[in-house]
Amino acid sequence: MQNQMAAHTPNYKAPNGLSIYLNDESHTLIASFAPEGIVEMINVDDFKRSIDGAGFGECDLNEVAILEATSKYIAGESFEIAIGDAVDGEFFIQIDDDHLNAFLTCIPGHGGSAVTPESVVEEARNKIISAELDMEAIERAINENGDHALIAHGRQPEVGHDSEFKSLLPEAKEHVPQVDEDGIANFRDLGEILIVHTGDPVMRRVPATLGEPGITISGQPIPAMPGRDDPYSVKLEGVEIDPEDPDLLKSKIDGCPTLLENGVRVEPVYTIRNVDLHSGNIDFLGTVIVTGGILSGMTVKADGDIHVKGSVVGVVLIAGGDVVVGGGIIGHDDKTNKEHVDHARVECNGTCTANFTQNARITAGKNILIRDFTMMSKLVAAEQVIVGDETHTGQIIGGFTTAGVLVQSGIIGAPTRSRTVVIAKTSDLLFARMAAISEAMDAAKVKLSKFVRLLDLAANRPDRVSEKDIKLAESGRAEVDVEIANIKLDEAELKKEIVISRGAHITAKKKFLEGVEVKIGPKVAKVIRDTERGTYRMKNDELIYE
Repeated sequence: MQNQMAAHTPNYKAPNGLSIYLNDESHTLIASFAPEGIVEMINVDDFKRSIDGAGFGECDLNEVAILEATSKYIAGESFEIAIGDAVDGEFFIQIDDDHLNAFLTCIPGHGGSAVTPESVVEEARNKIISAELDMEAIERAINENGDHALIAHGRQPEVGHDSEFKSLLPEAKEHVPQVDEDGIANFRDLGEILIVHTGDPVMRRVPATLGEPGITISGQPIPAMPGRDDPYSVKLEGVEIDPEDPDLLKSKIDGCPTLLENGVRVEPVYTIRNVDLHSGNIDFLGTVIVTGGILSGMTVKADGDIHVKGSVVGVVLIAGGDVVVGGGIIGHDDKTNKEHVDHARVECNGTCTANFTQNARITAGKNILIRDFTMMSKLVAAEQVIVGDETHTGQIIGGFTTAGVLVQSGIIGAPTRSRTVVIAKTSDLLFARMAAISEAMDAAKVKLSKFVRLLDLAANRPDRVSEKDIKLAESGRAEVDVEIANIKLDEAELKKEIVISRGAHITAKKKFLEGVEVKIGPKVAKVIRDTERGTYRMKNDELIYE
């Protein structure tokens, strides 16, 4: 079968005796010549114009064959020569590995049949695409020879929300100054010490959601991805789960609450007016509140927080949580013996807060926040030491001050040029905490292995393990699994702190005074003259001031 040019272009007049047609079966473009009378003088361009005039200019032409046909025509030799091919437009549909998206790529034809939307729809159905096709995208891809055009999509499964733990404690009762993203401590509203009573709700657990299932472009369901459903922490003390509401945590005692990662601990509170020879030293499994004073030489220890309304002079305070002193922390300076100073000593795993310090030794697992000044003291904090607030300039006068992330004060240095050393480095306290976490993880894994071995024995030799022991082992394994999960959370948070500490810096918001020694990591600088506000930090392994 052949497609004659005259049928397509009735107004076109070909050179005398020349016929150009398309073989519909082979899609080959044929030039045929049978001499009839006078032969016209034509060139290759004239021949190509004849092809265009016949309606086949878009075909894939063979230049050598056209040259041969032109020569034979001029010579008056009859011929029938294949001078090109009509190439149909092509397309293909690509489906991604997840079967969530289908893409269309169109390749233009050369004189052959064009791609049609109907042919794309048919191919999509052949590929078992049941999702609704985007016909506008298909037509646009056809008209513009689109590459990788999205024409159908499924639906990704939605991940469920992880369980949440919402504190029900009044936020206005926070008693530790908050540090904002710029490292500024807010002392304006320390508030009252928060006390909860037996039966008070302290936290609500919002269970994880299941998520929403997805669907592939072929209509196959994709299972939903549920959120992580964490239970309450195993470290809970002084609280209990409401028997009528398994997601509500209530206080079991009157005491001082502490927020944990996935729960609340309520510690018993011991309130005393004065700590002196009548009371003796205090060692309490909970929070200690001193409404009056502490006699010099006395020691107060608490697993929770220690709160003292006024100043403390020559005392020892050791807390598992925070230490909050309303006045100053002061050590004795024996005026008769210049070499003897009886330092006040504070150790806490949390944050130590005070109005000022003098001749004090303070070590904090998190921050040390001083409202006014610190003088001839040794302060060591795993995270930040901040001296001063919005109403007090703050000054570090003499002594040694070390923090893992930030040391900040209005003025750093002593007017008398007393030795003032300020250090920012990855704190040894952070690594000590990491070592403790590793030890806790090792101990938990040992406990877990014992339960697993017992349960394996029960599975293989049920006659050797009682039903009671199996239940105890299953309960123990579940508790240890939760314990390990909590330890991993603690480890992840601590790793973040260690990373942040590598950007440690020292900032004087007003000035550095002459004689201050600044140390960050292995680098040391000495301030040789009073310098306006600025920051020391490491950059490209060099200690810089900016």
